[in-house]
Amino acid sequence: MNTKAVRLAARAMLAELPHLLDSEAGELERELTAIPDSAPDDMAAVLITNAINRYESTRKWMDVSIRLEAARARGFQPLPGVPNEIPAPVFVCPDGHWSWVRLRPEPVPACIHCGKLLAPKP
Repeated sequence: MNTKAVRLAARAMLAELPHLLDSEAGELERELTAIPDSAPDDMAAVLITNAINRYESTRKWMDVSIRLEAARARGFQPLPGVPNEIPAPVFVCPDGHWSWVRLRPEPVPACIHCGKLLAPKP
């Protein structure tokens, strides 16, 4: 687990504490805000995690928040495997006026400019 992500999630959780906890919200807020910003990230993460894990609702909120942040941090990833191009036959006008790509089984059209039948591209 990323220790900086724990610290950031705990800060975001402060605004949600009244919804997550009723009477204990103030106590947990004081405990979380008492952790100094200058504290090493590893130590702060342990203190934050210990405080948050005391309550099921805050533990679940933190788990979801950390997972969402991890998913956001990944960003775009291409599909696994080797990409393969799907070949599509290209037909061209013998006089070079027009080209056409056959995307599905259908008759080859004539050139829209000169009317000659299109031929497979060499």
